[in-house]
Amino acid sequence: MAPAPVRIALVEDHPIYRHAVEQLIGSDRAFEVVASFGGGIAFLDAVEDLQADVVLVDLHLPDLEGLTMLRRATRARPDLRCVVLTGDTNGDTPYAALEAGAVGYLLKDIDPPALLDALGRAARGEVVLQSQPQLGIVRGIQARAAQTGPTLTERERQVLALMAEGLSALEAAQQMHLSTGTVKAHLGSIYEKLDAPDRAAAVARAMRLGILT
Repeated sequence: MAPAPVRIALVEDHPIYRHAVEQLIGSDRAFEVVASFGGGIAFLDAVEDLQADVVLVDLHLPDLEGLTMLRRATRARPDLRCVVLTGDTNGDTPYAALEAGAVGYLLKDIDPPALLDALGRAARGEVVLQSQPQLGIVRGIQARAAQTGPTLTERERQVLALMAEGLSALEAAQQMHLSTGTVKAHLGSIYEKLDAPDRAAAVARAMRLGILT
């Protein structure tokens, strides 16, 4: 008897790309797409009952900051194996994604056979990484070794710096060419990481920790 297919769920906001990945995964009998979400909130709403072995997630979603989504999902379902599929190669994002609970970090230019191989390995309990994200993880480890306290992503540091200057979420969004919702999602992640109830407390703690100068 053939083994049961690996059950895959997708979290990706671009419909055309999501459909292409669904088609790729569905073309291999070793896999089955069991759920597909266009945003982080819909995914989190369904995560407790989600019957999936591996969740393939984008980090740049319109409704919820990706790292926050990962942390919440893996807290609710420690058994889920979340693999990031993104175009983000910047800074310490790969390190932050693994810290948030991901078991893999792949780039969107990955070859289709390599993607399917990575999904299979993730389902078997392996950590799946490409060479470029591995470098980001090494840099993240080095940065963590050089400081104490929480680690903010580069985008979170930018948002917090603007908050320290007294900008509103709307003003920060306009300056960073982001939606107000995205900036507020970053703020939520900042408050969670810094264990701060509001922006004033977050800025104060970040300054004490040397995150902001």
